[in-house]
Amino acid sequence: DKNRPCIVIWSMGNESAYGCNFEKALAWTKSYDNSRLTHYESARYRKNDRTYDYSNLDLYSRMYPSFEEIEGWVNKFSIPLKKLFNTSGLVYKELNLKEKLDTYTAEEQMRLLSSNGMLIKRPICVLENGLLIGFKEKEWIELLGDKNA
Repeated sequence: DKNRPCIVIWSMGNESAYGCNFEKALAWTKSYDNSRLTHYESARYRKNDRTYDYSNLDLYSRMYPSFEEIEGWVNKFSIPLKKLFNTSGLVYKELNLKEKLDTYTAEEQMRLLSSNGMLIKRPICVLENGLLIGFKEKEWIELLGDKNA
């Protein structure tokens, strides 16, 4: 219901690919209520032989970043790979990565991160000027700005 102030983002769902039906649904959503952001998780899973319309999409997310994405973040933002690992997660502990991680090359660590979404620390917000990993309020305010100031 568009009159509920607790709704801040309309999401089209996730993991269903992307195409003309989602483009139409996003266009309708924006025409119905353009006061809120729109999101679709799978908007970047696409075919290369088609041009897509993202004009009604404000946000997209990735559940499982690829090796290339992780490599790009590490290179662009000069972040230590350790910072991307969900060190409190069950998979991290089951694999005994606390003891093993330092013995892996950077490429092996990135391949490991891209192979299992449970190893990635969340949330991750990729911006032009920085990368936010996990939720540390001070870091988010520094990078995104304090809207209440």
